[in-house]
Amino acid sequence: MKKALLLFLATPLLAFAQDATSLWDIDYPIEKINETTYKVQVTNFDSLHTSETTFLSFMNTGKNKPNGTLLVFDENGAKRRKAIYENGVRVGKHQRWYDTGELYSETTWKSGKCHSSEGFYKSGKIKHTGDYEDPDNSVYKSYYENGQLKSGTDWSNNSDKSWYENGNPKSERNSKSNIYKEWHENGQIKTEGKTQRGWNRIGTWKYYNEAGELTRELTYKDGNVSWYGDEKGYDSEKKY
Repeated sequence: MKKALLLFLATPLLAFAQDATSLWDIDYPIEKINETTYKVQVTNFDSLHTSETTFLSFMNTGKNKPNGTLLVFDENGAKRRKAIYENGVRVGKHQRWYDTGELYSETTWKSGKCHSSEGFYKSGKIKHTGDYEDPDNSVYKSYYENGQLKSGTDWSNNSDKSWYENGNPKSERNSKSNIYKEWHENGQIKTEGKTQRGWNRIGTWKYYNEAGELTRELTYKDGNVSWYGDEKGYDSEKKY
């Protein structure tokens, strides 16, 4: 279940949260700048970083990388990424920049594994943080630009929480208690129910309006396959 939660909630981090073997034997030409620094220039950097698996695999693996610092420049000559490789693995502090020069993210690597990460808004304020040194106790947090905590995931207890920008709770799920809750932005409870193994809906799920009044109940049987965020698959419905 921890693996499922990791895949579902941390998809944006997977591009740099693990070392990977290149899916294709396609390498981007590496140009030597000096004895310890090299560079690569790519076109359409922003779309490559988010959707083009060959480029992501190229960056995530130390295969065919010289020892030292590798800088990535976009088609306009702007520096967009910095990675450090040593004996075929990623090490040290890796960085990425917006096309306008502001720092986008920093990750710290040891022996080819990502141990921590920080993401930033263009304003320089923290956007997200992650601590992955102990995979079973990893913690990921995201923030609104005003500094208010937006979401948090803790793999030690397989739980996640989210908040509205005004600081009120938005949702909470915990596999140990098998309870899931959502709130309206005004702080009133919106939805609550039980889960199996922290994931699938079971039993009676209750829905409330913004005044806190019960408006609906859905009942799920054992073995229901709907996950906690999807109301499909209920056995009966009662409206108030």
